[in-house]
Amino acid sequence: MKHILRLMLVAGLAGVSATAPPEMQAVSDAAGALGGRDRILAVNTLTLEGSGTNGNLGQNVTPDSALPNFDVKDFKRTLDLANQRARQQQTRVATAPGANPQPQVQNFGVDADVAFNVSPDGMIA
Repeated sequence: MKHILRLMLVAGLAGVSATAPPEMQAVSDAAGALGGRDRILAVNTLTLEGSGTNGNLGQNVTPDSALPNFDVKDFKRTLDLANQRARQQQTRVATAPGANPQPQVQNFGVDADVAFNVSPDGMIA
């Protein structure tokens, strides 16, 4: 009987130590849903696209007033993981009262340790 209890205790402890913490299980489940760890590690480029709002940080009329926002009409961020590059392009329109309603096109990126902006005429600064 003692041997059976010891065996059950060892088996129970082995099961506890082999169980992944909930955080790791969530990551593992997400990786599995995306095709597995190896498939994720093989990704070279990731692109995010969408629209939404962009806060105009520090431009409140008073410290207690609401943060003015831009409506972001087009947004695209591309991460080139293999070559340490990133690019963000967005078109936004100011929505604050009295703001210039002309769309603002922003296009900037980073290549390893060099950051750059691209003007609407294609010039890199």
